[in-house]
Amino acid sequence: MNMRHGFALLLLLVGGWANAQPQLPDWLSARLELQTSRVPSCPREGADGIRLILADGRIQGHADSLRFDLTCARSGGAGSEGEQQALSLLVTLPPIDFQVDMLTLHLPQGRVQGAARLRHRAQRIELEWLTGPGELRLLLEPWEDGWRWRGDIPAGALHPLLPRVVAVSGEWLPGQPLALRAGGELPSPVEGDWQLAVQAISGPQGWQILPGSSLRVPRLRWQEADIRGLRISPRRALSTREALELQLDWAQARWQQTRLPIQSVQLDMAGLADHQGQIRAHLGHDLSLLGHWRYRPQGLALTVAEQSFSLPEVWAWLAGWLAVPADFEPATGTLTFSLDAADLLNPKLSIRLSMSAADSAFSYRGIAAEGAAGHLNLSWSQAGWRSQGTNSLSIARIHPGVEVSDIYAAFRLERGRPWLSGLTARLLGGQLAVSPMALGPELSGELHLSDISLAQLLSQVAVTGLSGDGRLHGRLPFVYRQGISVSNGRMYSRDGWLSYQAEEELLASAEDNLSLALTLGMLKNLRYERLDASISMRPTGEAVIDSRLAGHAPVMGQDHPVNLNYHHEENLLQLLTSLRFAHDISESLPSRLQGEKK
Repeated sequence: MNMRHGFALLLLLVGGWANAQPQLPDWLSARLELQTSRVPSCPREGADGIRLILADGRIQGHADSLRFDLTCARSGGAGSEGEQQALSLLVTLPPIDFQVDMLTLHLPQGRVQGAARLRHRAQRIELEWLTGPGELRLLLEPWEDGWRWRGDIPAGALHPLLPRVVAVSGEWLPGQPLALRAGGELPSPVEGDWQLAVQAISGPQGWQILPGSSLRVPRLRWQEADIRGLRISPRRALSTREALELQLDWAQARWQQTRLPIQSVQLDMAGLADHQGQIRAHLGHDLSLLGHWRYRPQGLALTVAEQSFSLPEVWAWLAGWLAVPADFEPATGTLTFSLDAADLLNPKLSIRLSMSAADSAFSYRGIAAEGAAGHLNLSWSQAGWRSQGTNSLSIARIHPGVEVSDIYAAFRLERGRPWLSGLTARLLGGQLAVSPMALGPELSGELHLSDISLAQLLSQVAVTGLSGDGRLHGRLPFVYRQGISVSNGRMYSRDGWLSYQAEEELLASAEDNLSLALTLGMLKNLRYERLDASISMRPTGEAVIDSRLAGHAPVMGQDHPVNLNYHHEENLLQLLTSLRFAHDISESLPSRLQGEKK
C-alpha cells in the first residue's frame, strides 16, 4: 500500500469521527493498524507498525518507525504541488498525540534518528524529537496559502562540529521558492556567528538552491585572522545532486594588523557529500591562485601547486596593500609560488610555502641589478614563522659606481627575525663578504675584502699619471641608520708598487724645490713592502683615509728606503655617484661615439 493512501484510510475511519465527536464515550474502544507503508519514488522513506488506539475516551497514535528522506523529492516529480500535498497530510492528522519509537531523517550527509512525539493542536503541529545530539523542537503551522515553521535544532544533528543549538525558521507559499533561515555559532577553533538564508525550489531533479541564497558571518576570527562581512553564495542555481560552485566575498579581512590581499574566493566541489574541490583566490591586478582543498575529520587541507606570475605585476599588487620600498622597481622576471597545509584549523601543524624568482632585473635607488634569482621556503604554525631549507638571493651584476658581480646571499629566520647568514661577491678582481647579521630597519655588520686589485681600483679613481699594482685586504665595520657609516676600518697590502708620473707643470715647479723633486722622483717607481690604511666614513659619505706606506725607490741611481704618510678626505658616496653616472653615460652612448671619444 502507498504510504499516503494508508494514512488517508486511517484518517477516514478514525479522524473524521474524532473531529465530529468532541467527547468520545469511555466505553468505546477501537484499534487500527497499518503494518508497513512505502513510497515507491523514495526507497528510504516509509513507515512500520502504525497504530491508532481509542480507549478511555482518548485517541492515541503510535508508530514503531517513520522514515523521511530529505534528499528525495517526495512529490514524485509533481513539483511544489506534490510537496503541498505532503504537508497537508501532516496537518490533517486528528487532534491527538502521536508517539514514534524511531523517527529517521535521511540528510545529504548521514542521518538523524531517535524517539519523537507529534502534538496536533488547531492545525499546528509541534514536534519533539529526542535525537542523539539532543532534543529537537519544531512548530509547523498554516500561513496564508502555505506553511511556516520555527524551532530549535541540536547543532550536532546538522554537523558534528557545530556547537550548541541552531535556531531555524522559514515559510513556503504555492508557486514560490521555499525560504529557510538558520543561525548559530561557528565551530571551534573559529569564533563567530553564522546566519543562513536559503531560497530553494523542488523539481524532477530534486531541490535546487537559488543564487539569492547566502551564508553570512558578520565577524569571523581565527588565530590572527579577522574577517568582517563574510558572505558565501552560489554562483548559479545549484542542485544538491550536482557540483557546487560557491563565491566568497567580504567587506574587510586582516591578518594581525595587515589587510589581506585577497579580493574574493571561489570554491568548487563535486557535491555536498564530497568534501573536496578546487579553490581560486582572486588577488586583483588580474592575478589569481588556484588550489585544491579537502576536508576530513583529520582537518582542512589546502594545496596550491606551483604557479608562475610576472614579477612586476606581483610587485604592483603588493604595493596596493603593503608599505613596499618605493625606490625598488622590478623590470622583468618570473615569480613561482606554492603552498601546502595539512590542516588549516590546527595551529600546531605547519603551513609551508615556497617562492622563487628567476630571470629578474630590477633597480633600487637608481642602481640596476641584472640576472637576479631567489628562493624562499617558510613554514608558519602556532610557534610563528620558520625558515625551511635554503633561502637565497643571487644577482649576476650590479653597478653602484664600480661593478659588483656574482653576488650570492643566504637568509634564515631566527626567533622570528630575518637574518643574513652570509653574502659573497666579486669586486675589482677580488672578493667581498658580509658577515652574518640581523636584518631590519637598522643594520650592523662587517664587510670583508680580499685580493682587491690595486690596479683596477686606481683605474676607477682615474687620477692622471697614477698607476700601480698589488692586492688589498681588509675589514670595514659598518652601521646603517639613515645612511651608512664606517668606523675603525682597516685595509692593508703587501709587496706591490705605485707610480706617479707628474704633469709638466708640476715638474717645472720641482726644478726650484729639491724636496718636491725628491718626492716626485721616488713616486715614479715606488716598491712597497707594507701599505696600511685606516678608514672612517660618516652617513653623509664624508670619508677620512690615513695611509702609511713603507718600501723603497730608486733615486739618482740608488735604492732608498721610503716611509710615506698620506691623509685624504673625500665624499665617497658622491664619488660612487659620479662613477655610476659616468658608467651609465658610457653604457647609453652608441659604440661609434664611444670610439670617437677614446
